[in-house]
Amino acid sequence: MGLINFAIDFGNGYVKAKSDKGSFVIPSKIGYADNIGSTSLGDSLDSETLDIHYYARKDEPTYVAGSDIEKAINPSQLVNTNSANNRYKMVAFKQLVDFSLAELSSYEDSKNIEVRLITGMPSNDIYMKERKEAFERFLLGTHVVERDGDEWVINVKELKIIEQPLGTLLNVYLNDEMRVHKDLQEGTIVVIDFGSGTTIVDIYKNMKRIGGDTLNEGMIKFYKDIAFQASNEYSDKIDSEYIEAGIKNKDFIAKFGEKAYDFKDFYKSMIFKKVQSVVGIYENEIGRESLVNGFLVTGGGSTFIGDDLIKQKGNFKVVDRPQTSTVEGYFKLAKSLGKGE
Repeated sequence: MGLINFAIDFGNGYVKAKSDKGSFVIPSKIGYADNIGSTSLGDSLDSETLDIHYYARKDEPTYVAGSDIEKAINPSQLVNTNSANNRYKMVAFKQLVDFSLAELSSYEDSKNIEVRLITGMPSNDIYMKERKEAFERFLLGTHVVERDGDEWVINVKELKIIEQPLGTLLNVYLNDEMRVHKDLQEGTIVVIDFGSGTTIVDIYKNMKRIGGDTLNEGMIKFYKDIAFQASNEYSDKIDSEYIEAGIKNKDFIAKFGEKAYDFKDFYKSMIFKKVQSVVGIYENEIGRESLVNGFLVTGGGSTFIGDDLIKQKGNFKVVDRPQTSTVEGYFKLAKSLGKGE
């Protein structure tokens, strides 16, 4: 029997995961079980109706994660797993990894499984030997995690870590027969990944990364910067979560309680600077754009920043399902490596 294929994108904002039997997108936050009910819902909260699960590792408190984590626990008491430093050594990040493995394993029939895991790192991180080796050491081998009272044993027997944007390229250019399109195999591709914690600008030629940069300024910082400007303008505390909601609603108004603050001018200024910075990175390296075979935009932030980028550079295209495109590519690679088993 062959290995079970797992693909997981451990994003700073969301975990995206996929196997043959299931998939999920869950916030990259954890909380501790003791804090459930700390939201304004208080005692009226019925945690059994929420999409959260209880996890435990040996000699650690029970923690919870899931798509409804911010309904179960006050956001101020949640543990973020994102970091601009060495995220791969953080205890909270390792807990996030283990809950993700256990959650994807919950779709399987057996509670003791052997898997092939494909995942990724920001492009600059993957070339930092210490960071990559720390991530590899933790991922490879056996993970024992209790999920909702049941113990899961996940043995990562085979592991491959690639640059995150390469996952999107594989999703776009690798077909169902696992054949690579000639544009990726022989040509030059520019891909911009607007993630939660990073903005990655990468250039690939003949399937190899030949240039680019990773900025530790993703969508989380983008929302915070606008919130800071709006707070100063209106002399009121405006949290970044209201900025994010206003952008996603496309009304560009931060609404909370009876208050409503228009931040469209701040948004327009920030997004112009954001687009200019990423365009400058790739234009400094590629030379003539006519020699490039494809210009792709991916990541959760591309759903709105992509529009502004395309207005300035019409040769770019936002990929289908940009939030999950990377993990879809990881999964294609996993299936390709498992052919013949």
